[in-house]
Amino acid sequence: MNALKLAFLNAWFHALLALFSLVAIPALTLVVVCQAPFLSHRQAMGRFRRAISWYGFAIIYVLPFPWIRFRYEKEGAGAPGPFLFVCNHRSSCDPFLMAASRRNAFRS
Repeated sequence: MNALKLAFLNAWFHALLALFSLVAIPALTLVVVCQAPFLSHRQAMGRFRRAISWYGFAIIYVLPFPWIRFRYEKEGAGAPGPFLFVCNHRSSCDPFLMAASRRNAFRS
């Protein structure tokens, strides 16, 4: 892939990410805030965490869809015992990827 095309795709993705964030964060916050008076504090915080999860899902799986696809590979699948998940770089998407990998780690 040539450098100009790569620069264009990066600029396009970051512009789309900024626009999505400007719309999604206030919208999801408003939904949770409107529900909060009718829920316990624990339920409201659970809804807020779920909204963050939806935002992360969109950033990881929906926005970069035509260009980037994520695949999880398990080494030693079926091995009993604890697992260790490690981020290999510093990225703003790492927390969302780790949350998604945690969900996928328990699926066979």
